[in-house]
Order: sequence, then structure tokens, then C-alpha cells
Amino acid sequence: MTSGGVSAQVLRGVSRNSAYLIAGQLLSRAVSLLYVLVLARHLGVDEFGTFNLVMSLVLVAIGAIEFGLGRLLVRDLARDAGLIPSYLSTLLPLRGMLSMVGYCVLLTAVWLVGYPGPVLQLTAIAALALLPTSIGLIFDNLFHARQQMRDSAAGDLVVAIVQCGVGTAIVLGGGSVGQVLLAGVLAAVAYLMFLAWRARASGIQVRHGINWRLGFGLLRQAAPFALVTVLSILAYRAELLLLGGLSSAENVGLYSAAAKFSEAALLVPLVLISAAAPVISKAHAGTRDELRSMYLWTLRRLLSVTLPLALAGVLLSEGILSVLLPPEYRQATTVLQWLFCAFPLAAFQMLNMAVLMMSNRSRLMMLSAASMTLAQFAIAGLLISRHGLAGAAWAALLSQAFNVVLTQWCVQRFFVDTRGLLTQLSAPLAAILAGATVAAASATALGPWSALPALAVYGLAFGLATVLRPAPRVS
Repeated sequence: MTSGGVSAQVLRGVSRNSAYLIAGQLLSRAVSLLYVLVLARHLGVDEFGTFNLVMSLVLVAIGAIEFGLGRLLVRDLARDAGLIPSYLSTLLPLRGMLSMVGYCVLLTAVWLVGYPGPVLQLTAIAALALLPTSIGLIFDNLFHARQQMRDSAAGDLVVAIVQCGVGTAIVLGGGSVGQVLLAGVLAAVAYLMFLAWRARASGIQVRHGINWRLGFGLLRQAAPFALVTVLSILAYRAELLLLGGLSSAENVGLYSAAAKFSEAALLVPLVLISAAAPVISKAHAGTRDELRSMYLWTLRRLLSVTLPLALAGVLLSEGILSVLLPPEYRQATTVLQWLFCAFPLAAFQMLNMAVLMMSNRSRLMMLSAASMTLAQFAIAGLLISRHGLAGAAWAALLSQAFNVVLTQWCVQRFFVDTRGLLTQLSAPLAAILAGATVAAASATALGPWSALPALAVYGLAFGLATVLRPAPRVS
């Protein structure tokens, strides 16, 4: 039995693998959030800020070392499993060499930028995780190509559990930030060992020797994706990186604590966009009407999730920080509120970028990513230098607004006729206004819990509108 030319067995496999990934992401994010709360409570605001600044620097380096090869690996090995031995024999040593170069470049960049001495020393410790993490990602990409999502999800969970367990033991024992960062290195080693073991158990063989011609060819093909990946990570961490250089460790800690909650909320639109991406890719090969229909349908569902989350986040920010973190973090309440205001814009921009990346316009994709990153650093640099912590929060909102305008122009100019966009979005926009009105009216009596009746009104209004509008069909 088939559905649109795809067998029911394949569809069941896709659903099962999606469930593995979602479950793995939710569990690993939950463990990671628990770990963050432990660190925030026991390290203090300054040391917590230094920890997050160092981890952000390492994250940028990991994105650079990955070099977009993951996308090529998944694409090519999914089509031809016979390429696995030659790809692995080439990419494993190649990624090892990139890791060593990346380690040196990262430390040099930290020194040249002028971060404080302790940041350089701690980065040298944390960056030891580059090698095991980058090699482990090759096996992770391999499991994605072979539709072994269970192993990939288990790998993410292994990292979270090992890091949380070892790091919590260290910090509760009075360990230093450097020792806590070593827990991350140990977790990266455990991640690599687990995925290598699962690959061996699956019968995957690795040859010895590197095919330089294949390696350079893959690097050339991956270059556009590598640039976009690095630029996206830089933009994602722009405010935090600039706070580390222009402001105090305390402000970095406060901003990091607030950002963890908005980052956790982004998992929801990320999962929705990931599920829609294959259909958007298929619509690119069809007519513009099909792409337009799918785009507006996805955007409608995206806002149905992000708008109520943003409303709840703004209203409950003080309560969230008061319950989960020590009193000194309450200074970050306003920051968290601004970040939740930017949350729907970030989701909107993610969808637009998914449309660009699913197309064949690599130059447009790179120019868009470069423009957004430069604008984000310019806005953040200007506001942080003048307003410190508050400027970082304002910069996040203004940058996301700029990103939406830019990516929306690209989508409308090259892919989708967005005439009638406001009509398509009238239901979620009207519902959020109604919910906000209810929240404001009940704020005095219910305090932060006024979000609950607001969300009920929102859900009812949007639910009725959704029932009245059929979903688009993509042939």
C-alpha cells in the first residue's frame, strides 16, 4: 500500500525515526537544562557567565570544523551505501586534521580579540572536546543516512547524561570552572566511543588510508553550507560573545541564564520546521503555488505555537527565574522578557531560511546569512557598548526583526508570492491580541498566572480558525 508513491513501510519508518529524534532531543535538552540550573546555582553569576562564554566560543569552532560536510554525508550515503567505506576512511582523518587546526585557530582568535586571560586558559581546556566531538559527528551523520535515528538520539542522550552527572559531581564537590569544563571533554569522548561502538555493532567497516581527491572534492562541495553554518552560529551567539568582550562577567552570566530558557523554547519551532523541510524541498520542485501554499500553511502553524509561548514567557519571566534560580538572577527578568518578545521573530526567520536552504540558490543563501550576521554584530556592538546588559536584550529583538525583514524579502522576491499574507495570518494574530487583552485584564487578580486564561482564549480562537481552513496539498 502506498501514499503518493511512497510505501506505507517507508512512511512508518520516517514516523518512527522522527519519534526517536524528538524523544532524544527532549530528553537530552531536559537533562542539559537541569545541568544549567545546577551550574547557575553553585558557580555564581560571574563564573557561570565565563563558563557560557567559553562554551559559546567552542560551539563556533565546532561549527567551523564540521564545515558543512554533514549535509553531504547524509545526502550521498543515503543514496549509495556502497560509498560508506571510502567516505569514512577519508573523512575520519580529514576531520581529525581540521580539529587540530581549529584548536589552534580558536585559541589564536581568542587571544587576538583580547578576551581576559582566564577565558583563554579555560578555552584551551574546553576546546579539547573538538576532536572527539567532530569525529563523533561523522558517525552521527552516518546513522542519519542509514535511518538509524535511534543510535543518533541515544548519542545525544549519552552526552547530556555524562556531562550532567560528572559536572554536577564536580561542582557540588567545590570544583573549579576548569574542572567543570573537563566534564564536557569527558562527555565528548563518551559520545565518540558510544557512536563508534554502535557503528561497529552495525557491521560498518572503516578502511585505512585517505583519498585526498575525494576529500578535497567534498570540501569544495560543502563550502557554501560551511559558511552558512558558521555565520548562523556566530549570529546566534553574537550578543553573548560581545558581552564577553565589552561588558562584565556578571552581565554575561545574567544574559546566559535568561537565554537558556528562550533557547529551550526554540526546540518547538525547530522540530516543526524540520518536519516541514522535506515537504518544502519537494514543493520547490513543483509549482510556485504549491510552494506558496505549503509556506503559508507552515507559517500559520508555526505562529500558533510561538505566539502563545512568547506571551506566556513574557508574563511568567519573573516567576520562572524566581523559582528555578538564586535571587541574584532576578536582575535578568527584563532580559528574558525581551528575548521572549524576539522568540516568534526568530522562529519566523528560521522558516524563511529553511526555504532558502531547500532551494538551489546557494549564493542567495550565503549572502543572506552574511548580511544577517554582520547586522547582528553591528546592532549588538552599538547597543551593548552604550547600554550593557539591557542593550544586549534590545539588540536580540532588533536583530531578529531585521532578519525577518531580510529573509522575508528574499522569500517573496525569489520563491513565494506572499500577497494575502496578512489574511492567512489573521487568525493567529487576532487570537494573540485577544489573549493579551485577557492577560492584561486579569493581571492584577492572577499575577503571572494570567497567562493561563490568555492561552485558553488563544487556543480556542486559533483552533476554530484552523478547523475552518483545509491544509494544502503538495503533489
